[in-house]
Amino acid sequence: MHGRRHLAASLARALSQAPSRSISSTPSLLQTLDPTPQSPPLAAPAAGRLAEMRRRLQAETPSLGDFAYSVEVGTRKKPLPKPKWMKETIPGGAKYAAIKAKLRELKLHTVCEEARCPNLGECWSGGETGTATATIMILGDTCTRGCR
Repeated sequence: MHGRRHLAASLARALSQAPSRSISSTPSLLQTLDPTPQSPPLAAPAAGRLAEMRRRLQAETPSLGDFAYSVEVGTRKKPLPKPKWMKETIPGGAKYAAIKAKLRELKLHTVCEEARCPNLGECWSGGETGTATATIMILGDTCTRGCR
């Protein structure tokens, strides 16, 4: 809306200044009536800033090489060893075998076996304390060991 008012004011000014001239001979009027947009005088610095921004983005943008890298992977013939913290000892040992043999001899099963407790080997072989234990429920179905 503002552009139309500006155009009308420019046209009125041009016609009032040169009433004897024809419309085609007035360059300011022709420029005012020209529908093609002319670039503003500040276009050159803006284009320079745009080119600078594009150059900076191109220099700072990560490439495929920043994301893709090689990793040493073990093969079937030469697998990489697992770290110590990931290794778990298999239940066994003299204490484990003795408790298991005694339970089978008495035809008993422990709470740990029935619940498929992951700490079974640790309890039966003595674990950190060295005391081997086996929990058997007598009169009830609730384990009070709390080995979670």
